Amino acid sequence: MTESWQFWAVVSALFAALTAIFAKVGIENINSDFATLIRTFVIIGALCLFLTISGQWQGLSTISAKTWTFLILSGLATGASWLAYFRALKIGDAARVAPIDKLSIVLVAVFGVAFLGEKLSGLNWLGVLLIAGGVVLYENLECRLSRRTVANKFCEPRPQGIVRVKQLGSQRQANHYQQRLDDLRA
Repeated sequence: MTESWQFWAVVSALFAALTAIFAKVGIENINSDFATLIRTFVIIGALCLFLTISGQWQGLSTISAKTWTFLILSGLATGASWLAYFRALKIGDAARVAPIDKLSIVLVAVFGVAFLGEKLSGLNWLGVLLIAGGVVLYENLECRLSRRTVANKFCEPRPQGIVRVKQLGSQRQANHYQQRLDDLRA
């Protein structure tokens, strides 16, 4: 296997993208928390098989208390992240949930510098800011455009993440404003 961290990071991104798509379809008719439990069992089974085939099992007594503590904390954070992610996927579109979830990239950079003493160059920080700005732009541009062009209306997410115009007047006016939004999207 390759020892390039960049290779494994790209593989991780690929599988993370597939995770979002498969999960969105998979949780359609199931409670998101129960879906997370099923996913966890699948992961445990797959990892046990992988460790057995590759011969990488190690004795539990060889693991230090510090390692145990941080692996337990990491497991709890992972579980909380998965529960929140699956809940967000249940409610919203995968294409809208995943970019917000990737704000974790920004948080990892900040936490890495603050708590682990890692150093980032100016170019690295620029990349972090571009990621954060991209997420904000990706999530807010459509709503901001509609606010600017549709007077006295505001954006409200539908259960599937589609922007809709709240309308206080007649249905004919609502259809007119919706058509204008559709034209902006095209």
